[in-house]
This record gives sequence, C-alpha cells and structure tokens, in this order.
Amino acid sequence: MKKNTLLKVLPAAALSLSLLAGCTSNDGASRGNIGDREEDPTPTEEAAPTEAEPTPTPEPDIEPEPVSARPEYRQLDFQCYPISNVYYSKDLDMRLASSKADQITLLDEDLPELAAVIEEYSDDMYDRVEGKQFGDLVDMGEENAANGMPMEMTEEYSTFIERADTVVTSILTDYEGYYGGAHGIYTFVPTVFDSVTGEELHIDDVLEGDQILEIPGILQERLIEEYGEEVFNDAEDLASTISQMYMDDGDLQFSLGYEGISFYFQVYTLGPYASGMQTITLKYEDYPGLVREEYTDCAQDYIVNSRALVGKLPHTDLDFLASAVPDDDFNMSLYYHLNGADYKDEFYGFDADVWVATIGHINYMFVNVVHENDYETIRIYSLNENDPAFIAEFDGGFYNRVPSDPYEFRIYQRGDLMSTYDMYKDYYIGRTGEPVSTDPYYIIDMGGISGFGLIAKKDMAVMARDSEDSNDYTEVKIKAKDKLYFYATDNQSWVDFKLQDGSIVRFELDQPLSYPQSIDGVDIADLFDNILFAG
Repeated sequence: MKKNTLLKVLPAAALSLSLLAGCTSNDGASRGNIGDREEDPTPTEEAAPTEAEPTPTPEPDIEPEPVSARPEYRQLDFQCYPISNVYYSKDLDMRLASSKADQITLLDEDLPELAAVIEEYSDDMYDRVEGKQFGDLVDMGEENAANGMPMEMTEEYSTFIERADTVVTSILTDYEGYYGGAHGIYTFVPTVFDSVTGEELHIDDVLEGDQILEIPGILQERLIEEYGEEVFNDAEDLASTISQMYMDDGDLQFSLGYEGISFYFQVYTLGPYASGMQTITLKYEDYPGLVREEYTDCAQDYIVNSRALVGKLPHTDLDFLASAVPDDDFNMSLYYHLNGADYKDEFYGFDADVWVATIGHINYMFVNVVHENDYETIRIYSLNENDPAFIAEFDGGFYNRVPSDPYEFRIYQRGDLMSTYDMYKDYYIGRTGEPVSTDPYYIIDMGGISGFGLIAKKDMAVMARDSEDSNDYTEVKIKAKDKLYFYATDNQSWVDFKLQDGSIVRFELDQPLSYPQSIDGVDIADLFDNILFAG
C-alpha cells in the first residue's frame, strides 16, 4: 500500500482565480419509555446479521498485517459534527468569504491507526474553516473587492461515511466552491482506509490479480449504459481514456461500500461541465472475483446517509435520491425519488439529514429532524418500491452520531428530571421499522465524573451501591458542597448520580412531571445548586 494522500484532489482556497474564472461552460411522538412499545424484545432469527468471518492471511507484499490480528468484525461508531466560519466586510456591508465543513471522530478505541488518520482528516477540515486556508479564502475575497468585483468566496465540505467496519472505512467528501467566474466547482472525493493499519487503499490494493486490466472495458460499457453516449467527449474510446488515467496518475478514484466498489469521474474528466460527474457501482455479486474477498465479506444489513448510496436503493437496482430542504416558517420539505416516481412530505423543523437503513433486505428511510433548542426527532418511512409510506415519528435523534449497524445504534433524547440533559439508549430496528431498545434505563451524557453535576447544599444521608452492576445498597453521607455527577434515569421517576468515589446514589422524585420538582416534599432547589433547565 502507498502512503496516505488524504484529500489530495480537494482544492485549496488559494486556487488561481483567473484559472477558475476562465471556465465558461455552462413530529412529534409523545415522550415515554420505549419499552412500552409493542415490539418483540429481540431481533427475529430470520433478520440475523450475515457478517462473514475474516478470510485467510493475504500475500505479505499486499497486506503485511495478518487478518487474524484484526479485531472481531463489527461496524464502527463515528461522530460527525459541522463547523462554519464567515468573514463579513463592514465597509462593504457584505460577506466576502464563508466556509463550512464536517469534522469526524472515531469512537472505537481499539483502532488507533485509523483514529490517527481520521484526526488528520478533521484537522484538515478545521484548517479549511478556521485556519490558514480560510485566511487564503478571505484574501481572495478582499482582492476581488479591491479590483471592483466584490462577491462572496465560498467553500463547503460535507462528509459522508459510506462504509465503516473493522476491515474498511470509506469516506466520501462532497465539495462545492465558488471563487468567481461563470460558475462554481464541485467534486465528490472518495478515500478508503484499511481500518486496522490506517493506510489509504489504492485500486491495485483491492482488486484481485490482474483484474485492473479488465476495469477500463467494464467501466466503458457501464458508463454508456447508465448515462448514454452523448454526455462523453469520446464515448467510443472511454476505455482508453480511463486506462490512461490509471497509468498516468497511478490511481482511479473509487470507494468500497457494503455491496460493491464504486468509481467516480469528476467534472471535465470524461465530458464537458454540463455533463456533470459520473459514478458507477460494480456490485460484488455481479462481478465475483473482481475485488479481493477480504474486502467483500461484510455486513449485508447497515445504515448509511442517503448521500453515500450513489443513487441506488440498497439490495436493489432501483434509482433512489432523497433530500430535506428548509422552507419558510420553520418547515421542512422532504423530496425523494424511488423507482421512477417522485414523492414529497412536509413537516416542522429547522434542518434534517436523511439516512437509509437496510435490514433483512427491507429498506427504511430515517429522517433525523432538528427542532428548536436542538431537540431532535426521527421520522421513519418504509421504502417499499411500489408504495413508500410514512410510518411514525420517534422522539429522539442521532445528535451527530453516525449510525452504521441496524442491530445496535444509539439514539439520544432530552431528559428533564433534576435538570435538562441529553440521555441515550442503544436500539435496534424492530419489525415495523421503528427503533426498539431492551436497555432498562437511559444513560445521561454529561461527561461522567469529570463533567457536569449538582452540588449538595446540605448534609444528607442516602443509599448507595458500589457500581452499576451491584444491587447491594449501603447508607452513605453526602456533605454540603459535595458534587454529584449525572449518571442514569428512567425518565419517569428517578435519577442516579455518581459520587467522586464512583459509587452510585439514586433520588426518587415525588411528582416528576410537575414543577417545582421535589424529593420527600422538599424542592430540589433547596437541596442542590447547579440545577439547569432549558427554557
């Protein structure tokens, strides 16, 4: 494998303005315990995961890390959160530069090499929004203004994780930028990592034997079949053009998904600007032996952002596209195209992401909707090819987590007992498509014993247990000014706190749904400082 060339094809803000200018081609479910839902408590046997065992160790010159040394196969957890920056000229009373990007973090702790390259990716995104590259974008905007052409220079990078498991991590970066000229520019850049070594995979790392020699011909046939001859500069010689691209640059842009290998041809690569970019996916099952088996043995059930599906519904050949667009008056419009038909749904919200979950070859659409005060809900739709339909709205959301495994993913909800906080359970997709959890309580996400907590106002005696696994309680003394750290709740009547020594104490509220909240007839504000409720 070769050294990482992370984001090597993404443009920097310092791109020549004259070069670019020369391009002239033209909700709401009620809050409650999810355990009250009428669902089977465990996934059905017929919907069991179909992940395969790792393959034998490949040849040393291809992959020096033996497969047997890989962690047990599983899908990975990421967090993806947006950052943005704007430069506003007071003199001109206008924006001269703006940049947006996504930063991602690997939450699995046993893949340090992958975590390092993901951190490198995030550092690069930060620089594009908050560092030198944003400074270059500002300089470009000011230079244009000084030359009598004031306009806003923009860059936007959206990150989508196409596949995330202990074998392969595929990241897609959707870039759009405007630096002046007749039109903006855009690219859709894939980067594929070996999840154990953290090294970037190139096309000759993942194809079996001499299969690279077959790729140009296969892609020519599929490109013409998918897009027609008229969109290409030289449709009859596409194979030669693609072959030269590989021979000259030493690479083809590709990604590895759960179902196939996808190839990406950027704007101007095979045709004019008006033809846009082209993407072709070769499914593993349709081209057996093309991609090395160690990369094709992966989960058949997964969750992925709709933008990473490359226009196809999982486990089908049906065209599928979806997007949620903010309207006026704090409403959203969801547009989706499936099996040749167009659909629209409207709902309240400020922003939304669209995800597709496929489990047992049944597809569902999860629309994660953001409301006021960062409150989130998930709207769930069946994606039956003949009759897609809205199923339900679920109280809670992903809160910047990247779900990947439909048998275990985290949903956060808003808790309001003794303060306002985010809390979570782990869920799986039930028979109706709705999330189901067997967790007995919610974990409160407040940073553990180094995070946010309440401060006792007076001495009190409470019952405590040594750990979350213990059911043996003993009386302990809490002194005034001791700190109690939020830990868990049933979101109905009690809240557990951890003390500094790690022991856990529980407080039962008298009437949790009424205010002020009280314990044994005493207002919680008389017992604790640091109580915070959202407005």
